[in-house]
Parts: sequence; structure tokens; C-alpha cells
Amino acid sequence: MLDFVPVVSIRPFMSPHEHSDSDRAASAATWDRAMSEVGFAFITGHGVEGETVRKLRDGFAAFFRREAAHKESYRHGPYGSPLGGFEGLGEQAVALSTDGHGVLNGDGVSQTRAADPVESYVCSRGEPAEWGRSLPAQPNEFQAMAASYHRQMRRVLDGLNQISAAALGLSCTYFDPLFSPSPTCFVVAKHYPPQRQPQGGLRYGAHTDYGGFTVLKPDDSDGSLPGSGGLEVLLKDGATWAPVEDAFVVNIGDLYEDMTNGRWMSTVHRVRAPEPGTEAASQGRLSIAFFSGPHDDAVVETIPSCVDCAAGGGGVRLRQPITAGEHLQRKILATRVGATVGA
Repeated sequence: MLDFVPVVSIRPFMSPHEHSDSDRAASAATWDRAMSEVGFAFITGHGVEGETVRKLRDGFAAFFRREAAHKESYRHGPYGSPLGGFEGLGEQAVALSTDGHGVLNGDGVSQTRAADPVESYVCSRGEPAEWGRSLPAQPNEFQAMAASYHRQMRRVLDGLNQISAAALGLSCTYFDPLFSPSPTCFVVAKHYPPQRQPQGGLRYGAHTDYGGFTVLKPDDSDGSLPGSGGLEVLLKDGATWAPVEDAFVVNIGDLYEDMTNGRWMSTVHRVRAPEPGTEAASQGRLSIAFFSGPHDDAVVETIPSCVDCAAGGGGVRLRQPITAGEHLQRKILATRVGATVGA
């Protein structure tokens, strides 16, 4: 693991009967430092089954290998539709979502506003039990595994909210009203096709995530080969991009930075393309994310005890209250583009 991204065990909150209050306090303190200094953490003790992840990755890979007509048959609307589904190459320019969260440097690459050369599949927001009923069915290649993964990640989300409450000195149920009766959660796979033309630069623009927690399982090859590219995090100095290797990595989105009044960081990150001519450039890349956030009607506002966390203190609230749904829609609409790009 890389030194700049802390490793945090969330097991004391996932299996509380096996751990003491001091165990939870130690994990919460590490979590607080991670979110304050980096905005990212590798998590252990999450209980997600490795076999589920492997089969889910295989299923998504099989889907993206299918012909265009098959993939298009699962399109349920424009990029960002709550029904999810297939999204083709170049329908999103994620760097356009930048709205004051995070600080981009001026190296030119991180500031690109080009359409991202990535195709995606988004499992619809809502519970897997409704897939094929009130919500669209997912492709046979991965529906069963995506449902299993979703259920396991919902447990992880509960643990993340509890460790966050402990880290901020709040009641263990503090965040429950924002996520009840049902949070906004969805499983997303992003496929970056092999580079058939010399490319370099970025595969996914510099951005912060939008809502609550993102639990990311990057590609197995991220950071494992020279020139392989992959996930990179902008460090607190605002100038250094550091690679993140394959692991379960969690970062907070804008709404947690807003709630904590800047105490925690919604950190800028991007996906760098492999160097032209390398093995990684010819293989493509597949990344799986679990995005989570408060339900659409939840009003997100500064936690009272965090008001003095703003730079300079003085009781300054960095952001005005907003509903989680309005914030998400602003971000999605800002990144939606009509052009497509080739592989």
C-alpha cells in the first residue's frame, strides 16, 4: 500500500460484538486523519467476498465484449438517467463537474475538458429486488453478482457511516435520517477500451466525486506495471499526482466535505492513460465503483460542531444547505455531452 493513503480497518464497526470501544475509537481516529489529510483510505475488515468481486468483474468484462447492438439494448436514457443502463464512449466529460470542491493544479493535463474515452454500465438506483420489476433488469452477464455485491456494499455503507459518526464525535445514528428509508446507491462499471491510437494523457478527467462515499475497486493492473496509468490522487499540496494501486479504496464526495465544513476533503482524482505502446495500453481497463449518498430529498447542511472547522474559523459555513438530489443533478447535467469519441 502507498504511504500517503492510510489503511483503516472498519471491522470494529462491521462486527461490533467482536471489538471493544477502544478498538472503535482507534479506527475512528485513523479514519478522521485519512479523511482530513487525503480524503482517501484503503479499507480492510469490510467483509466483501473476494469471489463476488471476481465474478462481478468477469461478468462486466463479458458484457463490454459484446457487440454494440447488445450493449445499446440496455440504454435507458441519456447519461445520468436514474434508470442507469449502458452509456457509450464520450458521453461524459467529468472534469466539467468541478464547482469549487477540491483544487486543481495548472499543469494543463488535469484541466482538460475533453469527453472521456470510457463506456459505462450503471445499475439503476434502487434495490436489486426491484430489478426486472419496477426497475429495468440488468444484463444476464452480471445481474446476480451485481445484486450480491450491492447487498454486501450496503452493509459496508452502514459501517462507513458509523465510523464517520464516531470520528466526528457524533451519535452513531447521526447520519441515519439522511439515508433512510433508502440511500442513493448504485454499482457502476467503467470500461476504458484498448488504445488503438497513441494517446497518453487522461482516460478520465480530474474531478471530485459528487455525493457520499465512493467505494472503488480499481483495475487489477493499476500501478502494477511501469507506464500502466490508472487512478491518481491529487495530494494536499495541490501539485502532486500520486498513483493508487489496486485495492478497496474509499473516498468521500462533495456532500461530506460540505457537512464537515471542509474538515474532510472531497479530493480531486483522475485516471491517467497508459503510456503509448505499453502492454497496458493494448489491454484496456475495467474499474468497478459503488457510489452512495443520501436520498434525494435529504437536506445536506453543515454539522453544527464542524462550523469552526472552516479555514480561519469564526463560525463560517462554507456552503449553503442543498438537497442531495439537486446537488447530484447539477453535477450530472454539467458533465453530459452529446459527442462521441472513438476507441
